Amino acid sequence: MPEIKYLSHTRLKTYGCPFRFQKLYLEGASDPAGDAAAVGKELHRLIRNALADEHPIVEVGEGRHVDDLPPMPAQMDDAANLFDQWFDTFEMAGMDPIGIEVRAEGILDDLTPFKGYLDLACDWQGMLVIMDWKSSRWMPSGLDNEPQLASYAWLAGEKWPEYVEGNILLRQFYVRFGRYLEAKISPVGRRNVYWTLSRFAERLKSANASQEWEARPCDQCVYCSLRCPLGGRVVRPPQTTEDAESLAAQAFALGEQYSVARDALKAWCSTHGEVTAAGRTWGIQQSEKPRCPMNAQELWERYHTELGGGIWKYLSVSGAAVKSPPEGLKLGTRMGQAGFTSRKAKT
Repeated sequence: MPEIKYLSHTRLKTYGCPFRFQKLYLEGASDPAGDAAAVGKELHRLIRNALADEHPIVEVGEGRHVDDLPPMPAQMDDAANLFDQWFDTFEMAGMDPIGIEVRAEGILDDLTPFKGYLDLACDWQGMLVIMDWKSSRWMPSGLDNEPQLASYAWLAGEKWPEYVEGNILLRQFYVRFGRYLEAKISPVGRRNVYWTLSRFAERLKSANASQEWEARPCDQCVYCSLRCPLGGRVVRPPQTTEDAESLAAQAFALGEQYSVARDALKAWCSTHGEVTAAGRTWGIQQSEKPRCPMNAQELWERYHTELGGGIWKYLSVSGAAVKSPPEGLKLGTRMGQAGFTSRKAKT
């Protein structure tokens, strides 16, 4: 029976590769953090300090574990640039902060602790809002209401029980884009999360830890430095810039294994950005679609007197966007799917 000291959102993600989970959390193997993790940790520290200075009476947690050695200068510069982007784009928007990087803990059915850090907790008109800072180079078009994500909402309800009867709003703020995605987690949804996490913890404890657990290729391969039993049977994401350049050249000529190499290269670019080799630049292109801030009724009420019958030419059947906006109406955008592509490199 494996001895699990506690579970967390990070540990649930790690279980995407059971072999990696076993080595790190049951056998105590060391796996140094990569550049992206170091930049993200430093960014969280900068935001935490800025919020604490601005809101001195708000509860401030002890912060995440800080390594003895500081980040590399290049990592500190990247984090500082991201912090500037966060400072320029994030707004409280009428929310009242109640906790900054607060550590929360809940107990599952089998008495396994579940722990996590809540980057920013706010009250908005009686509803608890949890902000989660993301430094990734792409953002999804929406959030899925799944146990790993909703575990933050359950932890928040354990930390602030006065909000447990209402909905809890979870917002992921993507610093590079200055935008957030949100999901509202109901009390029923949080109870379902608790049930799912409890059953997972029970099955995890009943697993045979004396045998080597299965290794599965996943997005953790991009920074995992463990000796993987899969060996050369899979194309692993690169560990250095030189490795990424070599893989980019290889992907162009792989032919039948093209899709395998493409997914591995995508894992690198998701963390480190574009890479150029063999006359091609690989990277994730974040699309945006035009979005009208008004629905059909609001457009009619605002412009029908001024435009008369001409208002109809601005409306499509779906009403999703205005074909050609009238003067004074500024169109916004919404995030589409992030596609991974290659293009001819600039010389």
